[in-house]
Amino acid sequence: MQISSCFSNAAARHVARHVLAALVSVVALTCLAKAPSRVDVTTQPDGAKVYVDGESRGTAPVQVFGLSAGKHLFHVEAPGCCTVDEYVKVGGEGSLLQKNFELQAEKALILVQSEPAGAEVRNQGISLGQTPVLISTLATGQAYTFELVRAGYRTVKVAVKPEGRTPLTVSEKLPIDSGVLECISEPAGAEVVVNGVARGVTPVVVENVPKGNASVSFRLKGFRGETRQVVVSPDGRSQTINVKLTGLPATLKVVSEPEGARVYVDGDYQGKTPTSAPQLAAGRHKVRVELNGFADQEREVTLENGGESTETFKMESVLGRLEVISIPPGAKVSIDGKAVGTTKAIPGQAKSAVLALEKISAGERSVVVSAPGCQEVARKVKVPPKGTAQQTFVLKSLFVPDTEIETVQGTTRGGVLKGDPQALDGVHLEVSPGVEQVFPHSTVRRIRSLRR
Repeated sequence: MQISSCFSNAAARHVARHVLAALVSVVALTCLAKAPSRVDVTTQPDGAKVYVDGESRGTAPVQVFGLSAGKHLFHVEAPGCCTVDEYVKVGGEGSLLQKNFELQAEKALILVQSEPAGAEVRNQGISLGQTPVLISTLATGQAYTFELVRAGYRTVKVAVKPEGRTPLTVSEKLPIDSGVLECISEPAGAEVVVNGVARGVTPVVVENVPKGNASVSFRLKGFRGETRQVVVSPDGRSQTINVKLTGLPATLKVVSEPEGARVYVDGDYQGKTPTSAPQLAAGRHKVRVELNGFADQEREVTLENGGESTETFKMESVLGRLEVISIPPGAKVSIDGKAVGTTKAIPGQAKSAVLALEKISAGERSVVVSAPGCQEVARKVKVPPKGTAQQTFVLKSLFVPDTEIETVQGTTRGGVLKGDPQALDGVHLEVSPGVEQVFPHSTVRRIRSLRR
């Protein structure tokens, strides 16, 4: 019975524990279900005022309780910062939301003007633009020192402290600290460089030149540069600088097609193409080119100071062509005393093939044609430029016996051998001037040359 009682007591305690745990859970769930919603609000920077649906809820960081489920308008503001308005969705009872708002610093509106305009506005060495300029990148509630910098004027420092978004206007008159240079050159059009900075083209008035020593350079294409050292007074006074520029020599390059032409500039020989004529004065020059077999060419060119110019001449050929035919063939041809070729025979024809002579200087040429046993023929032939002259030369035979034939009958005949002695019909022999006799090979015992 005691064991049973102990067993009954133990069972009772076990059941009691489970019942108690169940009751605790129910109570906890009931409490959680009835807990209000909560929104933990933080801001950057801290200390911003928080309003929910127009009602102040304190200063961040803050916990906002009792909001119903749905969207609520949060308004956050802080001095020197832009306000933030945002709808935040909140859950039902027992919900927890963490919300952080980042507030941007409020920017000032500062209008900076100067007389004269065009001064650079700097803050801590950083350029903010040139006057007149509206500056809207700086935070309000802070002190700033602006520097107004313009060439030729003293630098002016201005202290400002903008508050809120109310526009702030700063106007300053810059005291002059420079002079004026009036720059003139002959010829005009030279670039003027003052202390390494291009300031215009002559004639030009250069203002706002910093006081003290100044280096003024004049540059013009085709002319030697000139530099002057001057002292600039700081009271805005003007001084004149007048320079005469010296022209640089020009270079003329001459080319021709074909190359090798002789070049003359103003009558002076410069060499054969391609060639260059340096150190020529600017202005007009006469250029002449000559090449054998081509027409001379001359033209006028204009050169600029320091310039480089190229003149191209396409030479026009004055050479022609001469075609020579001789009767008989084998004649030697010479032109102006110079042997140029020999005509060739055409089998079975008394006249020669055409002897084509190329690149013959145009004009009247002296042509001589000669052949053994014939009278020499000389005549004047006009060769056209780029054209062809055709000439046929008939040479008269000279009756000078050069061959002796002995027949099988023992007869001996002398005369001038005509043509090939191996011709099929026999040996042709001119036995007297203009009289030709054919000896069949069967009748010829011997052929002897009489030439020494």
